[in-house]
Amino acid sequence: MNIERYSDEIRHAERTPLLYRMSVEQYRTAITAGVYPPKLRAELLEGYVLQRLPTGSPQAYTLGCLTDFLYERVAGRFVIGSQAPVELSAFSRPEPDAYLARPPRSSYATTDPTPSDLVLVCEVAQSSINFDKGGKKETYAAGAVSEYWVLDVSARAVTVYTEPRPDGTFASEIDHAFGDIFDHNLLGRVAVDSFFPAAE
Repeated sequence: MNIERYSDEIRHAERTPLLYRMSVEQYRTAITAGVYPPKLRAELLEGYVLQRLPTGSPQAYTLGCLTDFLYERVAGRFVIGSQAPVELSAFSRPEPDAYLARPPRSSYATTDPTPSDLVLVCEVAQSSINFDKGGKKETYAAGAVSEYWVLDVSARAVTVYTEPRPDGTFASEIDHAFGDIFDHNLLGRVAVDSFFPAAE
């Protein structure tokens, strides 16, 4: 994944600044040492610490609907995480809006779920939609996340990515529009409009 995706300043700089890559182990050490402000919402992607954008009301609504849906369908069968870290590689520790991981929850008391634990990762996107369908998607694919959803708040649509490849792409990409219903092997019938408010 190209770090230039992350910053217009870097993209348009006359000379690309030197950047230091941090490992997940170093990132954890910095968190424990109190290097970052307690309320900072950040994640480590490809060795770079990125601040997450604030959550707006429409995004919070969709995330709440998604979380309710996951608890309704798989509570007790899978561990449900929300805005919590997962470890994809030695240099990537994103904090997806929601995920499903194999039980038991006690397995993650001192470590984060890894791709072999994860069965679904979801991001709820509004202003970050290009990033979640771009650089972050590449990180999830390269990390071998088996299934990745992007819930687009503005378009009221869900894109489902499956079959990750080492080059940072997914072999399958399916868009589901508002009003669509699709079948899922773990979650049953999924109604896209259950995640978004009706149009005004």
